Amino acid sequence: MNINPDGTFTGKVGKNLDQDFAGTWKIKNGQWCRTISKPDRFKGSSCQDLTLNGDGTVTIDGRRGPA
Repeated sequence: MNINPDGTFTGKVGKNLDQDFAGTWKIKNGQWCRTISKPDRFKGSSCQDLTLNGDGTVTIDGRRGPA
């Protein structure tokens, strides 16, 4: 996934990474809030806890655990 400073993200999903993945994001109340626009099976919005780690990486705690 590529998370862009303009509030968009893009990437590839699927077993063979053959489906486009895209949406928008913002930080709200200390959480990473995202709206997925494609693929259709992932469409929707949610907010997740976000942690900025000391090495500059970010951990997002989703419903399937941290990523």
